[in-house]
Amino acid sequence: MLRVLTAATHTIEDFAYTGEAHGPGLDVLRFRGRVGMYQLEGVDIVTAGEDGLITDVTVMVRPLRGLEALVGGMQQALARLPES
Repeated sequence: MLRVLTAATHTIEDFAYTGEAHGPGLDVLRFRGRVGMYQLEGVDIVTAGEDGLITDVTVMVRPLRGLEALVGGMQQALARLPES
């Protein structure tokens, strides 16, 4: 998971969280950013168990062109990072 987050920080420029919503065991964080010339926006959906530990993270990104740029950039960034 740390490799993926590190790759994301190397790929997404102008990243900022723009909103959030919270419920029992669930947090939703809205964000925006840019990959190259493509603007993107998305949400991180974080689920936690009764012990408060994260059990699942889902990331959704739009528009499709931004997602495609993100996937390509993440692949390149992950290839450059050492295996853990």
